[in-house]
Amino acid sequence: MGVVGLVSTAFYYRNLGAEGFGLIGIYLTLQMFSQVLNLGLSPGLQREMARQDLSDLSGCRQKDALRVFGFANMVVAGVTTVVLLLLAPWLASKWLNPNPKHLVALVLALQTMAVAIGLQFLVNLQQAALVGLERQVWSNGLNALFFTVRQAFSVGLLWAYPAVPWLFFAGQVAGLLLHYLVLKWSVQRLLPSRADHRLAWPLLGHSLGFISASAGGTVVSLLTTQMDRIILSRLLSLETFGQYSLLTSLAPQLLRVSIPVVQAVTPRLTSLVTSGNSEATNQLYKRSYHAIGILVAPVAACLILLPQPVLAVFIGDVAKAKSLAPLLSLMALSNVLGALVAVPNALLFAYGNAWFGLLLNIGYCVAYLPLLWVATLSFGMTGTIFCGLALAAVNFVVYPSFIARRYLPGSATAFWLHGWLWPSALALICTLPAYGVWFLSSSVILALAVGAGIAAVLYWRALNCLRSSDGLFST
Repeated sequence: MGVVGLVSTAFYYRNLGAEGFGLIGIYLTLQMFSQVLNLGLSPGLQREMARQDLSDLSGCRQKDALRVFGFANMVVAGVTTVVLLLLAPWLASKWLNPNPKHLVALVLALQTMAVAIGLQFLVNLQQAALVGLERQVWSNGLNALFFTVRQAFSVGLLWAYPAVPWLFFAGQVAGLLLHYLVLKWSVQRLLPSRADHRLAWPLLGHSLGFISASAGGTVVSLLTTQMDRIILSRLLSLETFGQYSLLTSLAPQLLRVSIPVVQAVTPRLTSLVTSGNSEATNQLYKRSYHAIGILVAPVAACLILLPQPVLAVFIGDVAKAKSLAPLLSLMALSNVLGALVAVPNALLFAYGNAWFGLLLNIGYCVAYLPLLWVATLSFGMTGTIFCGLALAAVNFVVYPSFIARRYLPGSATAFWLHGWLWPSALALICTLPAYGVWFLSSSVILALAVGAGIAAVLYWRALNCLRSSDGLFST
């Protein structure tokens, strides 16, 4: 899926140009903010499905939970879509800074984007249900398949009709609709059929505390992590914002690498915490962050040490790649720290502790947002990226420390050593020879081939060591 994302990103940037790619950046931002408007329903349903699996073997309560959460989610999705459709002309003319010649096309693109965002709500909830039922392999497989389908639809339309931004979103709409239908069928077949179609509102009320804290935490978290895009989309031209969006499309590939591990271990951690098995919880926590460190480190090293050749491949402009390369390195470092913190977040989710993240992010809003505003006004993209790196570094220290103090004593040092230091050293061994080859020959292909060859040997050995220490998902 990561390879498909990278290849399609290069195609979109070259086909649509920086301004058109800026619209994709807006779309990704709205996708993130859809988690806020989701009001905590998806994480609430996921946790409810995992918990019910322990106490209700018949699955009837799971079916009731899916129905009531699904109804609430459908209402939120419909309202959000209508609001975005109505706001599209205002966003195009008053908020963004496009070329005036492209205003009509921009409104059409934003309206098509609104439909895609609404469908994303439906997909997210069904995915949460499937993961809560511990069908992570099937969920990840469908996610990879339909991510590829969406990109294939969008690429095909843009190949036939180049430089028409709304066609990108039309491809996304078609792929998301298919994804939702298959997910819904997959979840329904896992649960018993029931003649009673009433909505069990008490189930929603039972999870209200967790949902409220989760939604509140998501709101303030996104304010700190996505406010950079909101500010830049207002202050910069759509073309410059498109360049920033390219960087934010490449660096988060590090997070994408960690998603399957987090999705796999979260329901299992929830089950272990609910059953009171603290020893197994501790072991799974350790193996999880170790695995993510091993998976993320080689991609991070490539983006941090070889940013210029990577960008040159995507934008086809050596001069522009050289100017953006330092920014990509900083953003990659920020994202690798974020990927590692995903495991402590999953453990907090398993313990039902959404309040820590909420309170921490409220503190970030008070201290970080004014700093972000000043840095962006003063230094543009560079100031924004430095602020993001500082925030990621603080999280990298705070979350493992809180886990060690509250739940798993003594785990913080092991987290930093085995989740970060050892995989980073391994990645450095792989990347430095590749960097030397590129520096001496300027051959991107040869450099990547050297790095890949060394990485294949070292990471094969590393994964074997990890597997021999009881495996990631063994009990």
